[in-house]
Amino acid sequence: MPKDEIFVANDLNSSLETGTNIVFQQILTFDFKRFKMSEVLNITIVRSSQAINEKQKEKLGFKTHKNQVSNRYQNWLELNSKKNNDLFTKSLLDYLKSSDNITTYEKLPSSFQTFFALFVYEKDEVPIPLIKKLIHEKNCESFFKDSKNYTTLKNSLEDQLLASAITGIYVAKFDIQYALKVLELFKKLCESNIDKIENLNLEKYFDKPMILNIGNIILNPCDFDNSYDMTTPISSGSSSSNDSSYASKTFNTTKASNTCEKDETCYEPDFCCGRVKTYIADLFVIKDTTDCYRPSEISHIENIIESEVRLREHRHLQREELYTEDETETKKYNEKTHKSDENYSLNTEVERVIEQELSLNAGASYSQKSANGLMEFSTNADMSFNQSKSNASSQAIEKSKNIIDNAISKIEKNSRRLATKKFIDEVEETNKHSFGGETGAKSDISRQFYFVNQIKKAQAYNYGKRMMIDLFLPEPATLYKELMKREFEGKKPDEVKNYDCSKITTSNYLTEVSPYGISPVPVPSEKKPDTSITMTLSQTDVPNGENDYRFPIEIPVGYTATNIHLNQVHMNKKGHIRKHRIHIHYGSGLVFENRTNNNITDSEYDDGLSTTGAGEILVRVDQVKNFRAIVTITLKADEVDNSSWKNDICSLIQEKIKEQKQDYELALKSYHKDYEEFLYNEQERISRKYNRNPFVLSEVIKEQLKQAAISYLSCQFYDDNNSMINKVQPCCLPQMHFKNTDKNGDFIRFFEHAFEWKFLNYILYPYFWARKTIWRENIQEEGSSSFLFSSFLESGEARVTIAVRPGFEYFVEYFLQTKKTWGAIGMPPLVGDGFLSMFQELKENKDNFNKDRLGKVIHLTNAQPPLNDNQIVLNDNFDYYDYTDPLNPIFDQNAASVDRNREIIINCNTYKITAIEELNGVIVITLDRDFNEDKDYEYLWGTGSLFEGAPWKYTIPTSLIWMRENERCLPCEFPIKCV
Repeated sequence: MPKDEIFVANDLNSSLETGTNIVFQQILTFDFKRFKMSEVLNITIVRSSQAINEKQKEKLGFKTHKNQVSNRYQNWLELNSKKNNDLFTKSLLDYLKSSDNITTYEKLPSSFQTFFALFVYEKDEVPIPLIKKLIHEKNCESFFKDSKNYTTLKNSLEDQLLASAITGIYVAKFDIQYALKVLELFKKLCESNIDKIENLNLEKYFDKPMILNIGNIILNPCDFDNSYDMTTPISSGSSSSNDSSYASKTFNTTKASNTCEKDETCYEPDFCCGRVKTYIADLFVIKDTTDCYRPSEISHIENIIESEVRLREHRHLQREELYTEDETETKKYNEKTHKSDENYSLNTEVERVIEQELSLNAGASYSQKSANGLMEFSTNADMSFNQSKSNASSQAIEKSKNIIDNAISKIEKNSRRLATKKFIDEVEETNKHSFGGETGAKSDISRQFYFVNQIKKAQAYNYGKRMMIDLFLPEPATLYKELMKREFEGKKPDEVKNYDCSKITTSNYLTEVSPYGISPVPVPSEKKPDTSITMTLSQTDVPNGENDYRFPIEIPVGYTATNIHLNQVHMNKKGHIRKHRIHIHYGSGLVFENRTNNNITDSEYDDGLSTTGAGEILVRVDQVKNFRAIVTITLKADEVDNSSWKNDICSLIQEKIKEQKQDYELALKSYHKDYEEFLYNEQERISRKYNRNPFVLSEVIKEQLKQAAISYLSCQFYDDNNSMINKVQPCCLPQMHFKNTDKNGDFIRFFEHAFEWKFLNYILYPYFWARKTIWRENIQEEGSSSFLFSSFLESGEARVTIAVRPGFEYFVEYFLQTKKTWGAIGMPPLVGDGFLSMFQELKENKDNFNKDRLGKVIHLTNAQPPLNDNQIVLNDNFDYYDYTDPLNPIFDQNAASVDRNREIIINCNTYKITAIEELNGVIVITLDRDFNEDKDYEYLWGTGSLFEGAPWKYTIPTSLIWMRENERCLPCEFPIKCV
């Protein structure tokens, strides 16, 4: 590429940030004359490309690297000219991550930062007075005081822009192109008269593109490895151009751990466009027809001797039966007692009375404190005797009225489930092949079975000079096979998991059993609330001043006494004895002991106290006349043992799991049966698709190759075809998106019209050119009766040649350079080059590529001299005359030679022109065979392509088998004539 050529990298920043491919366009100058009228009547005049001078280049935009370029840039040019791509690549990448590179706004010179920030925030609407103010604030003087400031900054920004454009890696946090434009504006304003900038048009100034002067550098950003480490900075003084540790990296989409497995990772699409080159060549098309079918190798031989009967019978039976039986036996036993006690129903009283004296006073009281309230009981008796001794003890358990319900429920449940599966889905296929007849062969019989080959007759045709594109497309059938697949819609049943019964608690058991549908659910026993008993222990007269008194106590079932609290003790000593005492015992311990005080309150004992059932409180007194004590016993409810309940819950769950597993096994078998049936149906469906008419299969191959070729040429994957919106209000019906319809319509029109897809030529290469991971898949692919289609399914690579339609060459070249359709105007023309009429498109769709010619042809039976049977006369046509002298036109041998050896179509029949000559002032056309149409009748005529070379025959193997019988042969006349 000459050094003085320049390339446009317009809107480079946004392109690189979005990851889209950058195309550097060589600047070609075109003059477009556009009339100020409706777009329908636009006329575009495209002139040939012209060289442009430096002044014209300057007007186009901002050119980088004009003068005073950096040593770094010169080194890049030198490395590239020596084709040292590895070092050149490394030098670019190292610079992008070096500390010398200006990547942030803060790295800009401070005197320029203010000016640049103004335009960043205000864009092209910066007020002129504000610009003047910044210039007057000595920013110019500060920045340009050292001339190296401007040069260094400009070189750094330009080199970074170039390196980013070539590598496709953009590291700057600001718009480099915009910074360069602001820098140039800053320089011009500082050098000019600041008072003369009133007419400064900033909008037009910033609209100019940035012209990236890349000299002789010719590289594609897609050639660079974007996985290069950009995180480790390189110091400004380091030089890494000779770093031997650098090695080019390639993106590998296969798994390194096991390259024999097909990689199912879904990657991001690759938008690095392929390189497409065009060339001019003759368009050759090979047309073939079936010539005949011929037997080839023997498949097998069947021999039957005389009187022998041979019968082959094939029988296939599949039986499936499902039988399920559920049996459940339940025994239930209930026992319930009901008991109601009135107030003080559980009272125990012991009384011992010795009457000796005239007067006696005795008393007893009892109270119980619980969560439900307080109950107190008292009794009194007055007697007149000289001496008395009384010992009384009382206990009350229930308050007011107590109802006791005792229920025993016993349920015995025996369940049995029988499941037997037999498939009744009965399929019986019986094939009988009888040889020799019912009574046996009358004589020895021998039958030979042959493989059949198809013989094709081919002829090459030349359609003239075309612009051609040659592509190599990988795995041409891969997408087609993937689209042919259908997903099985059946859902595999969820496996039933075993249950861990340790998870069951009284708080979560309902949640745990809910997935299993258990009803009714056994309820756990609940723990009783803690309570207490308050007792009054009293004796009004203690004989002899000492004695032991026992007060019985009954701890209710389900409770344990854990603490005894002495609320109050009152005693009177006997006579004038100094020492008197009282001991209170409960269980195995001493609750209270006092020797001196008459009144004691608030004493507590719980040292290891744990008493249940019936017991007594012992009060021992000495030198005491009488006493009265009030105690409270704390009752702690026993922990409830729900282990039996938990086992019952677990058993119910396990029973349900067992049933679910049986259902799961049945559902799993049904799933596998449906899946096998689906696979069988899919195989049958694909087999039908693969064994259609060979012509249909041939069109499928061309369609798939066309799809891949368009994707390669256009560098897209049909992701933007969004002309239709699936649902649109108010009725939520599919509806067009007009703007996208226009855009996609132009794109589709370009690719359908610009290339002659009917003339697509291709060659299929073997399976081993595909990814190694799919070799097995391609080899084991379902076969086709068509040898060509089987080759397509197994192919690893395809070579495709595409012809550009005459008149579309400019539009195709423009698209390949810019990826924009319909040239610089961007609109399809309505006439002339680049236009294909509906009529012509319909004709070509019906395989009519012929050119209709003027005049008519006729075979005259009375012509003089007489015409041969293969000769016709051309009337009312002047194509074969030279009218240089209009008064004396002469036969044009050159015009005639152009149509010699060309197809001529008459009355839907195709002949070959072998000669065109003038006889007695009449144009006579000689055909390759006799004229089989009506004589003395004029026919319209047309011409097609040129015959290229001699016809030939070739053989295609088929899957057909032919049994030879009585010397009869396969048909060898095509088309077959029917009587």
